[in-house]
Amino acid sequence: MPGRPESVQGRNVEIRAPTVPQGDCRKRTRPESHTDTDQPAATRREVEERQQPNWRLDSRVEDVLLEGKDRITSMRLNEFLRNFPGGRGVVDANEDVSMERFLTNPMRLSNGETSLCTIAGFPLCREMKILLEAAYTLKGEGVFSLAHWRDFEGKDTVTPIAKGALDTALLYVRREETRREAEERARRRAEERARRRAEERARREVEERPRWEAEERAMWELEERARREQQIKFTLSTKIEDVLLRRRVRANNTKLNDFLTVELGGRGVVDANRNVLLEEFVRDPEKYIGDEGVLNGIKKLYNYVRMEIAVRDEMNFCEDLRSLYNKGVHNLLKWSEAAAEVKASVHGITKDTLDAALVDVRYRTITSAPITLKGFYESVYNARWNHVMEIPDGNGMGMKVEEGKPEQQWTYKAVGKTFERDDGMLQFGAERLRLMVFTSDRGWPYSWEWEKHKSIHDCYVNCEVERAWRIVFDDLTECFSTYGGTDLKPKKRVLIGTPGIGKSMAAGSYLLYQLLHYDVEKLQVVVHRFGNTTYVFDKTIQSGDKMQG
Repeated sequence: MPGRPESVQGRNVEIRAPTVPQGDCRKRTRPESHTDTDQPAATRREVEERQQPNWRLDSRVEDVLLEGKDRITSMRLNEFLRNFPGGRGVVDANEDVSMERFLTNPMRLSNGETSLCTIAGFPLCREMKILLEAAYTLKGEGVFSLAHWRDFEGKDTVTPIAKGALDTALLYVRREETRREAEERARRRAEERARRRAEERARREVEERPRWEAEERAMWELEERARREQQIKFTLSTKIEDVLLRRRVRANNTKLNDFLTVELGGRGVVDANRNVLLEEFVRDPEKYIGDEGVLNGIKKLYNYVRMEIAVRDEMNFCEDLRSLYNKGVHNLLKWSEAAAEVKASVHGITKDTLDAALVDVRYRTITSAPITLKGFYESVYNARWNHVMEIPDGNGMGMKVEEGKPEQQWTYKAVGKTFERDDGMLQFGAERLRLMVFTSDRGWPYSWEWEKHKSIHDCYVNCEVERAWRIVFDDLTECFSTYGGTDLKPKKRVLIGTPGIGKSMAAGSYLLYQLLHYDVEKLQVVVHRFGNTTYVFDKTIQSGDKMQG
């Protein structure tokens, strides 16, 4: 009974050994277009192409020649005979004989066995025998790797089948090298392009930075002017400088090169003009720009025309400001009282601007009526006292909250024209006052103005806030002294050391409380200003009014 065909697969080659009938050395073949699974040869070639070996220059010649056949060459002869010809030709004496040894010299090991002769005559075995002999021959010539084969001059002496396999592998290596070199060149070109783009961006940033900075300064000035315009509302005490310059571009602070960078993209920029103000350029343009074409282009710009008008107006304003200050006119009240010849001595735009501001003040004064705050005066005047005492104990210092006024407040001593705290009078180990707290049921002026502070009813007073009141109290005593005459004016004081809202939450509220309790015969009205809101407290009728502006 004929044996069944068996197949052995290497890395990319399928090898089939046809069945040989008993006692017959003829081969039985089958169509090569199909395998045992009836797979078309075209499909098999596609699989083989996807499984191309990864040859390198250091790959061994033997591996290249026997690629896909190494499983058979590594077999024992008897193992091969058991798997393929169905065990015919198996001899115990050949148990340790390898297929490689058998194929190198099959006649020596056949001993006349017909099956062994037949197997040795298979095309596959003949091909492997040729390849093995070629590998041994090349080793003798010192050709061990594809790199050696590349430089080997006796290629024509090698059998065509071995030469074709080595040349194909070498061609693959060269293609791979070419591909890798192309990829490396592409990578380097990409890196070079990225580097050049980065350098170009950096160069543009350096070139554009002056323009960006100039635009940022201009934007900041616009925002600052808008903020000031929202905050400033004209009153009779408003300075004429704020009236004249608050809506202006303030071009006297703009540099010529910044203006050219923003408006002309840098045309006409000269390093020698880096500190030249636009005001100086308007006075004498030809002095700073020698290129007539650039100069004419600048003068035709709408922004320059607008800026030139603003600069000339500012020049007139500054000239008039000096003149009015020399004549004692510093604010809108003084302007309203100024003589006709004083008003006639200024430029028309200056007079019109100041007159318009004065009309605005008078209109708001007529149309805005005070708002009476019911119950707020009493809430501040009757604020409840509490205080915190520091108590020494065996473990250090403790704190205790007590109601009402403290029995002993902080003591101060006069040092020059001010006061300093004096702790020398306190006994060692005695309780010390740390904080006073005033509670107003309706809050304090800063909480009346800001919605988010309406829930705050307490005013916290420490020794420094109390010291501020002592200084104000001393000023009032001096002001109302019978020895001071009738021409005394209250001193102006600037409070420092209470950052943020501390001036309003602590010192401002405490000073208001103390002034409301000051002798009504000497001080009848207390004015408390917070932001743009003014609170007027009439102590004679115990009432408080709120006024805007």
